[in-house]
Amino acid sequence: RSTGNYTWAIKVKNVNYVAQGSSVNSLMGYKGLTTAIVTNSSNQLAVYFGSSNNTYTEVDLGDGEEHTIVVSIGLTTVKVYHNGVKLVSEITTAPVSVSSTAVLGIGGDFEQTTRDLTCEVEWAGIWNYAFSPSEALELSRDTWQQLEPTTQTGYFTASAAGVTSALTGTATATITETDITDGGKTIIVTLTGD
Repeated sequence: RSTGNYTWAIKVKNVNYVAQGSSVNSLMGYKGLTTAIVTNSSNQLAVYFGSSNNTYTEVDLGDGEEHTIVVSIGLTTVKVYHNGVKLVSEITTAPVSVSSTAVLGIGGDFEQTTRDLTCEVEWAGIWNYAFSPSEALELSRDTWQQLEPTTQTGYFTASAAGVTSALTGTATATITETDITDGGKTIIVTLTGD
């Protein structure tokens, strides 16, 4: 995508840096672009976006534990979450322009197609919007619930003629709920153009 508002996420375990001529190995990134979730030679988490990058020395990906990494990419800010917790340093830069033919690789270096990474990947995903903090937390707690399809309600405008309504009956301006429930008052609503 050439603009922001999307999310990368990956869950890994037993990450082991492989020294093959680069200072980092890619967990997830675009081939040919310096845009990726990576690990360095100390198995620390780092996130690259073009000329901007942050290394999170507090995250040891090689400790044998499971790690859920969520990278929420807005229009000007890249936020990184580890196991549902937002890491302090944000990348304040516009995301790198990505063509529609760019290939997103898992476990391969973002600059070459031959370099491998040793680790266990439980899942990886990309979403077409930037995750909120609560969504990043939920993904680390209950991955499959977050990955399930969701139902969205759509609201549509009326036809060109518009919708009108007319009230008739014996209701007055001072009508109350009691008037209706006790009887004796009638309200008729007629919708046109709905």
